[in-house]
Amino acid sequence: MKSEKRQVQYPWHSLKNRSWAILGALFLLFAAVPSARAQFIGYNSPQSVQQIVFNGSCAPGTVNVTNLGQTVHILSYTTTGAGNFDIRLEGSNDGTTFFPISDDATVPGQGVVYAIGYYPVVRANLVSCDGGTIKASYVGSSASPTPSAGDYNPSQSILKVVGMNIPEGSNFGATLPTSPFGSSLGYLIANSNGAGFPSGSSLSVSPLASTFQVGYSVLTPLSMSTAVAQTFGVSSSPATAFSVSYTSGGVSGATFDLYYLFVNPSVPTGLSDPTAQPLTTYNLEATATGAAAGESVGYGGVAALRGFLYSVSARCSAGTAQITVTDGTTQIWSTGPAEVGTTTFHFSWDPGLASTLGSRLTVTLSSCGAGNTGTLDVQASQF
Repeated sequence: MKSEKRQVQYPWHSLKNRSWAILGALFLLFAAVPSARAQFIGYNSPQSVQQIVFNGSCAPGTVNVTNLGQTVHILSYTTTGAGNFDIRLEGSNDGTTFFPISDDATVPGQGVVYAIGYYPVVRANLVSCDGGTIKASYVGSSASPTPSAGDYNPSQSILKVVGMNIPEGSNFGATLPTSPFGSSLGYLIANSNGAGFPSGSSLSVSPLASTFQVGYSVLTPLSMSTAVAQTFGVSSSPATAFSVSYTSGGVSGATFDLYYLFVNPSVPTGLSDPTAQPLTTYNLEATATGAAAGESVGYGGVAALRGFLYSVSARCSAGTAQITVTDGTTQIWSTGPAEVGTTTFHFSWDPGLASTLGSRLTVTLSSCGAGNTGTLDVQASQF
């Protein structure tokens, strides 16, 4: 049988032709795609906006700011000349309905207000201006946001506007924004736009019920005289937000502006510090010698006001004694029967130990013993 040889054909030649075809097709495909360097793939760093919104005007109005998606908004201003003004930042979701996103700035000279968050439309609003000129600039960034502050200044105090042009002849109540420091420490500033407040008008401050603060006393109503401007110290009490109320003492056609200047309780400010002691002080020292003697000092007992005790110190020349504190006729605090000795005993309260409304606090050091001298120092206020 004759064998038959078969030659095997490897497809190198056809494979080579196919490879060139594939490469040609890929070249044509990539040639049709624009260069990647010419493509916009989005912002990859925080965008910032700087814009002058008011440049020496006193005419109320609004100016929209350029929006690149920024989430931090800062409005700084300077004023010259006399006159009241009100300026703030506002946001909108539809470009028609606007709402405040920052605190109102009303302090002349210079200041800054902040707003946090993204809004489709942002504008600066010069709500009112009745004299002088104002220059204001906007700065926005899409950097990580920080907490909103208020009308901020380098002394670490923050001014909140409670109300503007409030009728002095009507009662008024307002809920404040969240306290920037989680404390009531600061000042209420009431500025009459007329001849003064009706006699018997008052202010009061209390924490919101939603803050659930335990053991915190509602601050006493604050008597307001007929002076044009009134400033009241508010002692330190923990809470996240507060309600401020005004009770009118009579008929009046005038209005007033009300501010809350919050002070950081952990930062020295150079201001009179209500944490230590608010206005209207009753600081005194009393001494007595003999078995039947003791020291008694009282404060409070004025209608619509309360007494506040901030600290007591006592010592005996020899022997021992006891300190008691009564609210009217009810004892509300005491040391041990012999806790006061020859070494000075000291105790303090923050917030202050308060009397009931219109009641009188009395601090008494019992006798140190026959022939021995007792000394009592009291730091107290009434407001």
